[in-house]
Amino acid sequence: MKKYSKLNYIMKGLFAVIFFFGMIFNDVYAQEVTQETAKGTQISDDSTPNSLDPLTFSLLDLSSTERGFLMPRLTTGQRDNIPKQSLTAGLVIYNTTIGCIEFYNINRQLWMNMCGDVEPAVFTIPLDKCGQIGDNISGDYVQGMLLDERKNLISVEVNVSSPGTFEVEAIAYNTTGAENGYSFTARGVFPSSGSFLLVLKGSGTPKVGSADTNVKDTIKFFLNKKQVTCEVKNHVKPDFEPLEARFDCTTPVVAEGTYKEKVALTSANRLIVSLVVTKPGRGKIYGEILSATGKNELIQYESETIDFRVTDVNQVQTVALLPVPGTGKPLTGGTLTGKLKLVSKGKKEYDPFAEETLLTIPGCDFNINVASDGPKYSIGTIELQSTFTSQFDTKDKRGGLVTYGTPYITPKTDMGPNGSLDFQAVVTIGPKAAGQYVIKSEKVNGIWFEGVGTISDDDVKEGIKTIKLRAYGKSESDLPIALGRFDFTGNNLDPALSNTGTMFVDFVYRPMTMYSIGGASDQSWHPGGNNLNSTWSAGPRTVRQYKHFSWDGVVRIAKLTILDVDDFEAKVTGISTSTHMSSTSNASTFKSNLNKADMVFIGGHGGANFTKRDQQLKDLAFYVNYQKGALVYGEGDVNNMTKFFNELGLAGSVSNNTASGAVYRVESNAQRQSRLIIGTSMKYFSFGDAIGGLAGLSLGGHGTSTQITFNIYTDDVVPIAGTNGSFAFVHKKLGFVGVGSSLFMGGFYDDGGGNNFYPLSATKDGTPIKRNLDGKGAYSYNSFFLLNLVHWAIDYAQEHQKNEVKK
Repeated sequence: MKKYSKLNYIMKGLFAVIFFFGMIFNDVYAQEVTQETAKGTQISDDSTPNSLDPLTFSLLDLSSTERGFLMPRLTTGQRDNIPKQSLTAGLVIYNTTIGCIEFYNINRQLWMNMCGDVEPAVFTIPLDKCGQIGDNISGDYVQGMLLDERKNLISVEVNVSSPGTFEVEAIAYNTTGAENGYSFTARGVFPSSGSFLLVLKGSGTPKVGSADTNVKDTIKFFLNKKQVTCEVKNHVKPDFEPLEARFDCTTPVVAEGTYKEKVALTSANRLIVSLVVTKPGRGKIYGEILSATGKNELIQYESETIDFRVTDVNQVQTVALLPVPGTGKPLTGGTLTGKLKLVSKGKKEYDPFAEETLLTIPGCDFNINVASDGPKYSIGTIELQSTFTSQFDTKDKRGGLVTYGTPYITPKTDMGPNGSLDFQAVVTIGPKAAGQYVIKSEKVNGIWFEGVGTISDDDVKEGIKTIKLRAYGKSESDLPIALGRFDFTGNNLDPALSNTGTMFVDFVYRPMTMYSIGGASDQSWHPGGNNLNSTWSAGPRTVRQYKHFSWDGVVRIAKLTILDVDDFEAKVTGISTSTHMSSTSNASTFKSNLNKADMVFIGGHGGANFTKRDQQLKDLAFYVNYQKGALVYGEGDVNNMTKFFNELGLAGSVSNNTASGAVYRVESNAQRQSRLIIGTSMKYFSFGDAIGGLAGLSLGGHGTSTQITFNIYTDDVVPIAGTNGSFAFVHKKLGFVGVGSSLFMGGFYDDGGGNNFYPLSATKDGTPIKRNLDGKGAYSYNSFFLLNLVHWAIDYAQEHQKNEVKK
């Protein structure tokens, strides 16, 4: 302050002295002339033509063509010593540090120069702000990959104490201390003091990367060419890693805005998509709704190119997609379904000279709802279209022919998640206004029909349209047509038009073939055996009845065939097939017949057990395990059944039981696998002597022949009869029923012959009846049991095998 004041007085005195002597000696030395006017003063050395003629609006006019005006000369340091409170607007100096005239701008409180330059600013990176820079480094850094100045950025906050020009450079150095080929820069002017956020743009190509994420480059900062203490770390990958992400399809895609038929999409029609990023990368998400005639044009969406980042583990991120300019529009109301995908070009996303490696990640389906004044239509006729129809040889319960081509639905059939094309309701509608139709039936016997589609303007012009609705769900039991009534309802918006319809459907098991194994006329003891007269014919006579198994029989089946029996009800001797298992030379025949059969029933021959060869037992186990065949196996020989258990992989033991006239009580249980075998009161074969089903009644084997019992202590089976050693059981997972007698399926009908040893009896027309086994008042109900077993085998084959007719 004192130094400035002294200088000020000296300059004033000096100026006065010079001026005084100049006035006195102007003619001799300087020839200066001073002309004062009422408006201002001119000082001239008389070298200009307008000497002594001051400019009209000039307060002081220095006029010369030979001399200059010399103003105060100060360095920047000397200038800055002038007290701030003494600075006045318009104060002028010549700054010898920068070689330029400067004047003081009171509004900006800055010295401004006339050379167009601003002196360098004084600024720093505060320590706390330096610590935040590491979180503000954006972009991917890969060895050999050129940085993108739009993506590879560093944000840094600085504190400016003196405004002016600035240049900030951040240079990356690898672990050896050498520059690693890339850096970040920012240049400009700070207009005032204070805090400023700078964005440094990246350039260059990283030379060295590391798979170890702990090995990082050191980025050093230079402010106006001077290094500062602030340093941050940055990891460079050794090679490019492609983007990894998955769409979160559990979160529905949000379709924003309103969609109307025949109205173009706008930016308001965004899609909000959810996904999880597991490896970072760059890419773009696309959405597309394929064009459909009369329904919609091609509609496409896309996002911006996005640098996807990994956030928290499995954290869902959202991305907005906009309609592509000029994309198509909906043509009618209803729901439109599209597909998402994420596309990345790999390394080329970052380096335009790199080879493109296209990566496509499939996404979720998405729906948009299009508003409409429709649909308007009337529902007309509805008919079943089925892969299965009655054939020329389909018989009713009286043996008559069923109308050819009658469609039906098979029970125990899973229609699949997308509905079945094997069973469809064909609906005729009368279109009146375009829109999306939705027609659905009530659920009957486990299934329903449903369909969604579009009524176009052309359909309205045509006036009639045929549509098909797929079957959904899983069908349950066989049903007569009277119970298979499906009522349909649509979404027609015109109350004057019919919005309902009805269809009646038969539920019938598909045609099936039984492979029946046992003897012929000589005590055949199996369904395919003797059916000629009362002698040992009760078993075949009971099974081979159209009233029991036919189109409208007790069990509804399109056709039940016994392999090699030409006429199901024919009163013939029957077939002898026991050698198919007892002879090694018939192994190929046995295996071939298994491939033709939906079910296998094994009984006895000549009132006794017969040999089962190892190869045949092995093939039989494969049939049950892998071909899902239904097997009813009656066996009185411990060795045969033990070997089969081993082949099947069933844990348990088998023991002999030769008790004469033994019967085994059927135990009631709620297991699904045994329900049809035990029977339910007054359903199917629960009538007559067994009207309440078999629970609490008894089963038996041949009164004098060898029998076995099963000791199976595993959850894989359900006992049917017997408590201390089971006489019969059903496997829970496989189609296998084991019975401890090969002769349980045989006997005289009408109790013919007076022999009380035979466990099964029936009337001459095949109606099942109880049997007074061994004449001791112990009744066996084997005829009901046999019919239930055939029903069980049909039902199991229908549910577990491919739904097709074996050839």
